[in-house]
Amino acid sequence: MRDPCDSERESIEPREPADSAWDAFAPRRMTELAEEFSSCRQVFIALGNESRQQIFIERLRHWGGMRVGELTVCVNLSRPAVSHHLKVLREAGLVDMYEVGTRNFYHVSADLALWARMARLAGDAEGFVRQVARRAESAGDGCGGKRVE
Repeated sequence: MRDPCDSERESIEPREPADSAWDAFAPRRMTELAEEFSSCRQVFIALGNESRQQIFIERLRHWGGMRVGELTVCVNLSRPAVSHHLKVLREAGLVDMYEVGTRNFYHVSADLALWARMARLAGDAEGFVRQVARRAESAGDGCGGKRVE
């Protein structure tokens, strides 16, 4: 007999709700996902701009902090534009700043709560989409007329 507390136990896939249960479950789960998405909305808004995406990517490429002048060279934007985009990224919690004397250095935020919220949203959305895809495939519907893999 296998120990139910065995640390090597298999991953348990969530069960597919029955049709009537699904009809109640799906709208409720979508509402929950909408609330999770809403809690991450500022991040999506901040990253919805191509210039901010470039600045954030540069922040990921360079360890430690970077100054505004260094970022202007990397992303080919003016100092005022980079400063504005950094402000938006800071307000969204994606970028932080530290000072050394009179110099400001910008770095990717270490706000674990923010990153955990984003990871939870991505995981929850993936789980729900997997359930929808499995249901569509078992019904032979696929998604948009295509087979779901």
